Amino acid sequence: MNNEAQTSSAWMYGAAILLVLVIGAGGLYLALAGYFSRGELGTKDYYAVLQGVEFDNRGSKEPNPILKENVNGSGLDVLGVTGTDAAATRVWVILNRTSPDGHPLVIPQGIPLRAHCEAISAVISAKDVMDAPKQYLLSGCVHSS
Repeated sequence: MNNEAQTSSAWMYGAAILLVLVIGAGGLYLALAGYFSRGELGTKDYYAVLQGVEFDNRGSKEPNPILKENVNGSGLDVLGVTGTDAAATRVWVILNRTSPDGHPLVIPQGIPLRAHCEAISAVISAKDVMDAPKQYLLSGCVHSS
């Protein structure tokens, strides 16, 4: 009888340790998942979409803004406008998302825009564009004379 009590006690002790390990692992997973879904690592999927769109349209000489809606089923709408650098690099902006700190998601960064404000306004007026990308595009565009 004492042997059965020891066996039962050992099972309870083992189950308690297993429960503590499972709860600890679950808590660690949730903490890491929350950490990696914010900041620089939290936007990596957005930048991957931007890089893919840039690569697919690298050879385009279209002077007007290019709108790509729901890119690869991601739900992201991306607008490409020409820049003022010598190569007229197209600057790509996600219209319906921002970084965790509220900044627009843009590649490449640091290139002033060459696109006319009227052309940009015509494209974004029909879309649900977040404020940060809208302000970025409209503050950097060229007004027609």
